[in-house]
Amino acid sequence: MPHAFAYDAFISYAREDLAWAELVHNALVAKGFKVFLDRERLVAGVDWTDQLQNALEHAQHLIVLWSEAARASDWAQEERHAFRADLRHSGGEIPRHIIPVFLEGDNKPLAQFERIDVVKDAGAYAGGVQTLDPAVRGALVEKLEASIRHADRTHPIPLLVVTARRAELEAVDPDAKVLPEPLRSESLNSLIDRLGLGSRAALLGNYGDERDQWRPFGSDDSIRKILDELRGDINKRLVTEKMQPFRWQPLDQFWAIPPGQAAERLKREPVVVVLDPLALYAPFVRTLTTNHLVPAIRENARAVVTVLPPYALPPSAGVLRESIQGLATEIFASFYDPPVAARLTPRYVAGVGDVMDLKASLLTGIGAAVATGGTQGNVFTQT
Repeated sequence: MPHAFAYDAFISYAREDLAWAELVHNALVAKGFKVFLDRERLVAGVDWTDQLQNALEHAQHLIVLWSEAARASDWAQEERHAFRADLRHSGGEIPRHIIPVFLEGDNKPLAQFERIDVVKDAGAYAGGVQTLDPAVRGALVEKLEASIRHADRTHPIPLLVVTARRAELEAVDPDAKVLPEPLRSESLNSLIDRLGLGSRAALLGNYGDERDQWRPFGSDDSIRKILDELRGDINKRLVTEKMQPFRWQPLDQFWAIPPGQAAERLKREPVVVVLDPLALYAPFVRTLTTNHLVPAIRENARAVVTVLPPYALPPSAGVLRESIQGLATEIFASFYDPPVAARLTPRYVAGVGDVMDLKASLLTGIGAAVATGGTQGNVFTQT
């Protein structure tokens, strides 16, 4: 039975190499990987912590950033020893690798593993991350991705998050209507007021420089964090039912002009689309959604599309859900904890109000894609 690791990789590094560790972490997260990085490097000799031990046990691979600083770091050495010890007791059911990234110097014990030397060979370590040649950075990320994918038995699920960058919404005239008469529309300010979101400034606070920093549901968590945590929860369920775990495969290429290959994949593959309705006020997002996204998924019977609200559910909605769970257990389970099956029976159309709703809408569609390579029926859930 496959194991659902919480992390694709754990980055081990000396605290002097934090900038390099962040480069690796951010690049891999952008590729759709779940990566553990402890940014609070503790001083050498501090007692081993349960948190880091647990993260190592739940990481499929260990990325070791090797430098002279790492040689002198008791902390980094402890992480390597702990990972090796866990390898000996994990049974080898799913391949787990140590992936050394040599920033400088050498290490004979690590030399036995397939190593990545592009930074060392380029002599780029001394200059630091800020002066790293983009070609060297690209080669480093490419080799790391290939090393992780080599042993990856998870099923890729294409993911497209349709939302705006903060700057795109800031550029929108908040008093202008999106659509011309006689089509029904209203200004962004009018909608903000009717939804009870407070002010335009408060709304913009839910957006960032990147699309995956958007915060739906009035949450403190970004959509990236929400989807990563849901991936872990759903994979536990898939593994329990002896099915293949999955990983998100972001379709960031959709935002290139023209969308090209990413738009083609939306037509023919099992895909999850998460849509921010307010982002459609941004002309660039609205154009790509109208001209490329909608035509592509309209005929795709293997698409799961969710439209997420910008506000939190009222407390009364949670009370109602709890009452359904207690008084109508079968009805509650059939939606919030549906069977992970190859066929979507019945097909659900439901309001997505929070993370629990989102998980329920994804469970069956992803389970079907993992089980059969495709789902039956287009699952479209909306606010």
